[in-house]
Amino acid sequence: MGDLGGGVAIREKAIALVKDAVDKDKAADYPAAFKLYMSALDHFTIYLKYEKNPMMHATIKGKFTEYLERAEELKKLIDSDNATSKANSALSPDSALRAKPKGANGAGSGNKENDEEKGTCCVPDYG
Repeated sequence: MGDLGGGVAIREKAIALVKDAVDKDKAADYPAAFKLYMSALDHFTIYLKYEKNPMMHATIKGKFTEYLERAEELKKLIDSDNATSKANSALSPDSALRAKPKGANGAGSGNKENDEEKGTCCVPDYG
């Protein structure tokens, strides 16, 4: 595939995507870096299907594995950041402002006895 124009173009596009991914990774823009790594991996996958040179195939496959491992690390990092952000926003004092109201007045179902049993009556205790 090394001498086919389309294969070289796919490989060069994958390399360009990896360079962009590394730049985003260094800048701590992990979601963008993750997307770029995944796009590069897609391009490398196509390239590897048609590469006939065993040395080039082995080299690209080794790099593919490196980029895949980094993408997996970024995915875990992004997921943990998202979980932390959600947990922090749920614990913040203004989270009640973002919460959906449970009843017509926003403080419960409107039935005081039912709300007292469920603990949804009155003002929430933040302290």
